[in-house]
Amino acid sequence: MMTPNMIRVAVALCMGFGFVARDAAAWGPKAQRAIVETALQATQRVYSRAFREGNNNVEGDVLQGALAGAKVLTEQTTIQSEEQAVIAVGNEIQLLREARKFGISRYFAYRMGVLCALMSDLSLPFSLGLTPEDTRLKLAIDADIDKHVDSYNYSPDPEAQVRSYLRNPGEYFNTHHKFYASGKEMIALDYRDGKGFDGYLKQGAKSYFGDAIDATADAWYTVLRLQGDPSDVAPSREAITWYFVKEMDYLLNVKKNQREAEKVYASFQRVNPEIGEAYEKVGDMFYEFGAKERGVAEWNTARNYPGAQRVRVQDKLSDHYYQLGLGLLETGRDIHAPENTLDDARVALEKSLEYARNSSAIADKLNETKRLLSEKDERRKTAVSIIAAAEKVLSQAAQKKTAGDYANAIATYNSAASLYEAIDDEFQAQSKAAKEGVSEVKKQINKIIADVLDKAQDQIDQAAKATKEKHFDEAKQAYDSVESIVSVVPPDESTTNGKERKKRIDDAARGKKAVDEAKRRYEAEQKEAAEKAKTGGAPAPK
Repeated sequence: MMTPNMIRVAVALCMGFGFVARDAAAWGPKAQRAIVETALQATQRVYSRAFREGNNNVEGDVLQGALAGAKVLTEQTTIQSEEQAVIAVGNEIQLLREARKFGISRYFAYRMGVLCALMSDLSLPFSLGLTPEDTRLKLAIDADIDKHVDSYNYSPDPEAQVRSYLRNPGEYFNTHHKFYASGKEMIALDYRDGKGFDGYLKQGAKSYFGDAIDATADAWYTVLRLQGDPSDVAPSREAITWYFVKEMDYLLNVKKNQREAEKVYASFQRVNPEIGEAYEKVGDMFYEFGAKERGVAEWNTARNYPGAQRVRVQDKLSDHYYQLGLGLLETGRDIHAPENTLDDARVALEKSLEYARNSSAIADKLNETKRLLSEKDERRKTAVSIIAAAEKVLSQAAQKKTAGDYANAIATYNSAASLYEAIDDEFQAQSKAAKEGVSEVKKQINKIIADVLDKAQDQIDQAAKATKEKHFDEAKQAYDSVESIVSVVPPDESTTNGKERKKRIDDAARGKKAVDEAKRRYEAEQKEAAEKAKTGGAPAPK
């Protein structure tokens, strides 16, 4: 059992949290935090594992819900009286009892915090802010209590072994808040007469603080207790469906966790009694979160059910595909865009038009896309024709090469390369064929040049051999043929082939000089030998 000192410590600890600005939530921020932290400890006397999701502590979500306040429950229905607030308590308790069957999730904890805010509001006069005057008093009271709350103690009833089960919230508040009406009247008089907090609230606030903790702990106990009560009325499938919608919203927009939202979706789908608007809302949430295709899938589901949402989701789907198509259309104007971009734009705009058949704007963009596609198709046909022509020229070059007509073969290969190089990278298949064609042209020309240089070298080698064998005319003819043979090689000496061409020509020129020198020596030797033979010398060399 917690002693008053233990509770004082719990209250002091919760004061250490940073403050969060709130919109007319229950109590002031310090007081509300103190109520949450203390009620958590009081509840955990009965349920030690309360507010734990597996190994994760979700008490932080409880605090967030309490600071968000009861406005979370009044997004569609405004609470205009204390009686309506009490009814809201009963509805929320039964809704949370049903939701608890699906596990203690972060959003469940958040909604338990919201329930705490509502119980706290009902425990302190003017906290509901039902009128402008109530709101004025509420702000003053909240600020004054926050100045003193760190000195408050909460003393639980030592005789109470369990919390109270709220079978009837109205009876509960009538029983536990007997002096609520008179206290409310005295507080109003004090603030009107200038006493403010120094009047009834100076002592009464401590009691209200304890009432808020007890009311919260009792409400939480009622939600968490597995055994229900015959008077309990289970919430409708519609109510639990919208609860799961809000849970997904919380997980996406607050926790930024799509994976957890997808888990909740399975529960939502299981309980949803074919509420088309719920599917629409889920689609909106996923779409705005950035999971656009996921949102589109939900909108399409919403179209399958009758209701006003069908027209709305048609518009949303049309706009989605229109914006998608516009983006693809703009991208597709660039010939370097992925090849299917304009086709994808056409498909998107056709889908958009399916959902908005009378839209001239969509029809205009679709027609523009089709025109660009037609122009693109013409360019594709041209590219195909150029590739076919290049392949034909390539075949002709190969024939000339086989016939040994190297000069014309190289010229024809270069003509094929010019055709291939006219192809840009707009179309993947033709671009690939063109690059392969250019590569083949270079390969074949290099092969011809290599063969020519080898042939020239053979002539040089044969000429050198003929020179040694004293076949000088044959050698000279061989050397003379070299320059003609290598004439097909481009003379650019900055390239390897150009350098090799020059080397062959230079080698042939030197060879020719060597032939002339060898022939001169040989003829001189022959003449000398002949003269010796006439004078009876040694026989002339053969």
